[in-house]
Amino acid sequence: VSSVGVAAWQLRGWPVDWFLQLDPLVALGTALSTWSLPGGLWWALVTITLTLVLGRVFCGWFCPFGTLQQIVGWWGNRGKRAAERIALNKYHPAQGIKYLVLAVLLGGAAAGLLQTGLLDPIPLAQRSISLAALAVLDAPVGALAVAPRHYEDGALIGAVFLVLLLLSFRVPRFFCRFLCPLGALLGLLSRFSLWRIGKTRHPCIDCHLCDQHCEGACTPSGEIRTGECLMCMNCL
Repeated sequence: VSSVGVAAWQLRGWPVDWFLQLDPLVALGTALSTWSLPGGLWWALVTITLTLVLGRVFCGWFCPFGTLQQIVGWWGNRGKRAAERIALNKYHPAQGIKYLVLAVLLGGAAAGLLQTGLLDPIPLAQRSISLAALAVLDAPVGALAVAPRHYEDGALIGAVFLVLLLLSFRVPRFFCRFLCPLGALLGLLSRFSLWRIGKTRHPCIDCHLCDQHCEGACTPSGEIRTGECLMCMNCL
């Protein structure tokens, strides 16, 4: 719970850690490294259940870092021809890297050597916005905190966040597609989801309009890769 100021609009008493508690990777990493699971992290079961029913809907509709990437990707795609968009949204074998990242982080957590929050998008976004973005924005006015916000390595944290975000300007949702360990975990779970997007062959005229606007590069015009589908529903 945050207590950065005395006023309600300064977030005092608001459960700003709820996104962290909804994160299954935070829960799994904590369980592996400490052999315990604090009560708040049981909220991760909500996300797991949602994924088993609807697929990676958390990635497509709730993840704040995913939302920021989608905005940057939309900005970068403006003015591009249809063929360019289709080429950028083709599935690439390198999208499997995120599963390797997941394995390394979980193995490191179990061995007590790594924290999954290094690349988990929820801690990454929360850390970067709190320690870098808000520190810069609040410096001239001092409205969010009762004391000046200065954090060690804040510039480095902000630079990493900015680079990962701007990669989406070139390739839509770059981090989601290639690096995101939470997306990899939810992608594995979504393979068992009860409801998923599928292609109906009869009315399809192979216009590839769906490929132009796919957020996950999951091959919507062909056999959809369920583990990569972000449930953005652009293809529909």
